[in-house]
Amino acid sequence: ATAPTVAVTAAAAAGVAGTAVVVAAEVEMREAEERDFEGLVELFEAHECLCVLGKEEGDSQLERIGRSYVEGVKQGEFSSWEACRRIYASKGSKLWVLERHGQVVGSVGALCPPAGSEDEERQRMRGGVESIELVRMYVHASCRRVGLGARLVRTLVDHACTLGARNVMLTTPCVNKGGIDFYQRQGFDTNEVFEVHDFEVPLSLMLLQLQLQPRQLRAQPEAGEVLVRPADAAAADGGAE
Repeated sequence: ATAPTVAVTAAAAAGVAGTAVVVAAEVEMREAEERDFEGLVELFEAHECLCVLGKEEGDSQLERIGRSYVEGVKQGEFSSWEACRRIYASKGSKLWVLERHGQVVGSVGALCPPAGSEDEERQRMRGGVESIELVRMYVHASCRRVGLGARLVRTLVDHACTLGARNVMLTTPCVNKGGIDFYQRQGFDTNEVFEVHDFEVPLSLMLLQLQLQPRQLRAQPEAGEVLVRPADAAAADGGAE
């Protein structure tokens, strides 16, 4: 199969050319397998945004909330590979990883409503997949700023378009300003802000949405862009959830 084409701006290509070529040549993106499970959990634990922000800002309460969230996921979705696989078992759901030198350095998941659920029935009655949820979006700190985050999002969006989805949605803490800025650069808009009361204090979350139009992968660059194969360079600047 032909390697997928990724687009980077001329400025980005010039600014990180040396690093981007090395990273893109060494990073493989594929669907997650059982052998990736330990790496997925380690990536999640080390890069969950509330834990990272809590440490960086010296906010022990924020860090505790992050740790509480991490432990909850480890007792559920990440309790075992089988539990993780069940989460992504519904039609259209997928979990991808970025692998570099045998290490999982990135991930993103696409969730569709489980078969038989009210949401799945409602979408079926409306003629197909209405919404895909973006989850588990992480890029290892050593591999940032070379376009891997944008590559993860683009892969998920292309998958959503293939399914005929109308939008991609995600939630992230409002304090995750760097992540929100990244998603907005990818075309996401704020849909709503709401609070959850699952922790020691209320936590504000932002729901972001990307409206989709039926399309095919671009074969020609837009103005100011240079088309580059993944083996030659990375995509534009990325980030993590």
